[in-house]
Amino acid sequence: MDAAEPEFAARYLDLASKSRDLTAAWFSDPEGTGVEITVCSSVRDVINKRTRKYMQTFVLKEHADPRDAQGAYRAHGFPVEISDVVLIRVSPSRRKVAMVRTMADPEDPAKKRTVLDILDRNTFVQSIPLPDPDKHGKVYNDVLVGTLAWAPDERRIIYVAEAKKRQRIFFWHD
Repeated sequence: MDAAEPEFAARYLDLASKSRDLTAAWFSDPEGTGVEITVCSSVRDVINKRTRKYMQTFVLKEHADPRDAQGAYRAHGFPVEISDVVLIRVSPSRRKVAMVRTMADPEDPAKKRTVLDILDRNTFVQSIPLPDPDKHGKVYNDVLVGTLAWAPDERRIIYVAEAKKRQRIFFWHD
């Protein structure tokens, strides 16, 4: 084993953990005081052999030197891990966010459950269990048909789910 290998491995782990892929971004100016950008990113956790997803908001500085990329913005709070989020959408006013998450069922940790969480800029608003067996089946979250969208008035949210299974009635028995 070469003496430099542990140093190279440590540098690789450091670089791999700092590189991230941006998966979504939203710009807003909620109070009219400056532009904010909220980004969702994924980071490879090399040590734990998984990809972690985070969401963080940055404030763009008004009079920053455009040649200084690091000085053009500042982080607004800490990144929040959203690894269990499968769909996410910020509302048209940029004051609310809707997230479909898949998590362990508290009653049976071996099972997964899906919920729609709604948050505003200051607090948790509501959590709705999905699927609603009276209305539909599994929520689609794939790239092809999975979607989550707000109505312009922010009173409704739309998502794509399997149709409700019809109950079959048999008139005779064997």
